[in-house]
Amino acid sequence: SIIRSQLGFVMYHTAIQVGQHEISYSGRSMSRQSGIYLTTAQRNSSFDFKFQIAVASEKPNEPVCQLTTFEIYNVLLPRMGQKYTASKYHAVSNNCSHFTEELMRVLTGGRSGLPSYI
Repeated sequence: SIIRSQLGFVMYHTAIQVGQHEISYSGRSMSRQSGIYLTTAQRNSSFDFKFQIAVASEKPNEPVCQLTTFEIYNVLLPRMGQKYTASKYHAVSNNCSHFTEELMRVLTGGRSGLPSYI
């Protein structure tokens, strides 16, 4: 999703889709601990969905991610939640795009990140 700044630049809200969920990060949290949250894919009520970028493996029969869905939700995200707390969110220096970039690199074994224009 796009947020247009009064300063004249555009900010994208980013998330990673795993199955039917989007995983993202913000400074708003019900628990006031982890700022990582899940929503139904392409249905985040705070943002208008604009586009999706598919991530594919370079080799035909190789999975993009080596982790299981269980490992992502029960091991990786709780570990990342220690770094990406709601209180550490900053619109410029520690936002959803920083989180999404790191998560994408972990999920793809460092092979893929966000496009440079984001």
